[in-house]
Amino acid sequence: MVACLSVIALCLSLSACASSGDLKSDMDRLSSGMQRLGASQERADCYAQAVGGRLGPRGREDAADIVDKSDDRDAMREGVLGAKRKVRSAFIAANMRCSLTR
Repeated sequence: MVACLSVIALCLSLSACASSGDLKSDMDRLSSGMQRLGASQERADCYAQAVGGRLGPRGREDAADIVDKSDDRDAMREGVLGAKRKVRSAFIAANMRCSLTR
């Protein structure tokens, strides 16, 4: 019985780790997705750093999913506006930061 509970706990912890975003992977997804949508590499990297730096693993993963699923900038904008408040705020802050400095 104890062994069975240990196995269940291990499986749950592994699935939680697998679902939480990896910092480098999420940042790469954000940057490459922004470039695919037309941003320069410098601006895409700025967005990735600004968005990723304001969010935890789940928020970074959500942000990267928004960019990945967007076919164009308008679709990304709609995804951002429909996102959770923290994710939306991170994109807004990144837009201000990266627009003024890039």
